[in-house]
Amino acid sequence: MPELDKPYSDPARWLCVYPIYINSEKTVEKGRRIAKEKAVRNPTAKEIYDVLVAKGFTCRLDAKTMHPREPSREPADVGRVKVQLKNDDGSFVKEDFKNRRDILLLCAQLIPNLTSRKQQGQAPAQPGPSATGKGKNKKKR
Repeated sequence: MPELDKPYSDPARWLCVYPIYINSEKTVEKGRRIAKEKAVRNPTAKEIYDVLVAKGFTCRLDAKTMHPREPSREPADVGRVKVQLKNDDGSFVKEDFKNRRDILLLCAQLIPNLTSRKQQGQAPAQPGPSATGKGKNKKKR
């Protein structure tokens, strides 16, 4: 059955949101869809999912799916979120969010406010090797 014959509540009709769409580290050619100034540094699919669920959207996290332009197979880069944009009667789930761009901008705006992001920024620096002069750094003659 073609996707357009399915109701809006069917996940096949939902929007796909990949982290690469709002990643400030990526270029437009590599898949970024919003302005770099509004984008977020290295977002994850879990962060996108958390933001959208908190805003009241019906979402599904596909943790093993990747964007085709993503060359990295790192766990942080894997995943996508499917979001229901419209109800079965054709009305929008949220009147303020009528297209993919609105959803992407919402995610990019709210992800920096997540507690997991704030805790990462406040992590203490790891102590490095001390330069006290001890050790065998003398050259042989």
